[in-house]
Order: sequence, then C-alpha cells, then structure tokens
Amino acid sequence: MVHNAEDAKNLVQETFLQALSRIDTFEGRSRLSTWLCGIAFNVTRAFLRKARRYQTCTEEEFDWLRLRVHARGAFLNPYTAWQPDVALERNERTRALHAALKKLPEKYSAILTLRDMEGYSTAEAAEVLRISQSNARVRLHRARNELRRLLTPHLMEATA
Repeated sequence: MVHNAEDAKNLVQETFLQALSRIDTFEGRSRLSTWLCGIAFNVTRAFLRKARRYQTCTEEEFDWLRLRVHARGAFLNPYTAWQPDVALERNERTRALHAALKKLPEKYSAILTLRDMEGYSTAEAAEVLRISQSNARVRLHRARNELRRLLTPHLMEATA
C-alpha cells in the first residue's frame, strides 16, 4: 500500500509495537494474524493520510529518484539489457493503475488491496475491514467494476 520498502518496514515495526501495547485487547474471536492485519491496515491508513499532507513530489518523480542499489553501491538486481519500449509500457501501465487506484474511494481501494494484491480471503478481508462477508463481496465487485471503468480508456489506447 505504501510502495516503499523502507516505509513498509517502519510500518511493520509500528504495527508490532501497537499490538504489543494492546495485546490485552485481543479477545481471541479471530485469528491473531487477522487481528495484526487490522492493526497494520489502520497504521498504514494513518501513515498515508499524514503523507498526503506532506507530499513534496509526485509518485512518478519519487520512483525516478529511488535507486535500487545495495548500501555498498552494488545493484540489487542482476543486469539485464534495457529495453526502453518494454520499460515505457510497464511504467505507463503502472502509472495508470496507481492513478486509477487513487481515484477509487478508500473503501474500494482497501478491499482491492487486501484481496487482489495481498491475497487475503474474502472472510479475512471482511474481518480486517470490520464489515460482513457479503458486504466485502459487494465492495470487491463494485471496486473491480470501477477500476475496470477507470482503466478501459487506457487499455483501449494501448491496443490501438
């Protein structure tokens, strides 16, 4: 959800700190992993809300600035020949997807992230979001339809 490995690591640490401080509130009605995921989801949402207030550059600019190198200066990924057309197409698709996800209401982007990106079951996603399973299925269906509607012009343009 944060698209940055360092931020994700910090959020995981914050999640465990909050879980440790609130372990007495865990009632055991759900799995511990689901309870932790709910805390992680709320910590991440708070982080993203705060980050929006202090955002100084666009996501595309930030991605361009982020280098993928080891602390000693070596590249993390093995060298492969650069294919500009493939990279451009991938970047355009990624940019279109991120733009579409940002346009979705939070309740839709949350269910899409949990189900389609993180691989949670509908029951687990519903538990994390504190909604019924039927409501989760409806939201997921509506979110996918809305995402499809937002991406259709881009997909039509790419095939033309």
